[in-house]
Amino acid sequence: MIIGKINKKIILLATAIVVVCLVAVGILVANKKGVSNNPILDRAKFQTLQSPTENSQDNISATGSAQIPNNLPPGVSIVTLRAVNGKQGNASVIAVNDGKNFSLVLEATLADPSAGQNYTAWIAKSSTSADLMMLGKLEKNDGKYSISFSKTGDFTAYKLVVVTLQIDNSDKPQTRVLEGSL
Repeated sequence: MIIGKINKKIILLATAIVVVCLVAVGILVANKKGVSNNPILDRAKFQTLQSPTENSQDNISATGSAQIPNNLPPGVSIVTLRAVNGKQGNASVIAVNDGKNFSLVLEATLADPSAGQNYTAWIAKSSTSADLMMLGKLEKNDGKYSISFSKTGDFTAYKLVVVTLQIDNSDKPQTRVLEGSL
């Protein structure tokens, strides 16, 4: 009986996460420019689900946050970018790639760059790849840096998300700050 309740909660949680991902992807795919101008999507938050009561601990970690299921649909990735090269910060990424369309939403916690500098998001085929594809500059909203990107095409070969600190408006990646695998 208890196992049945736990399985129902897991299925309900997984369904809720998939629905949220699909709604975000639908908004991204509808954007034909490639970078969102949607103020609601640009301020999208990656908040974890909180435990509704202290007694409801099934499928909730010790910190009170819901666990992300391991069985996401094919082509859906939820990853955390970590700081590299002694830099500070982190980011959450949701990416959907079905071989025909690619959508990505990134929200980062980063220190404000110096005047004239900016954070830029990229994707790469591998961690050793010097050939990165620029997604665009991150914009600051509500204290977080974020970007949403959507484009038609097969991006299945891209396995890495990178955030760089750009000293100028160069279209070449400069100082790597965050990285994570899709």
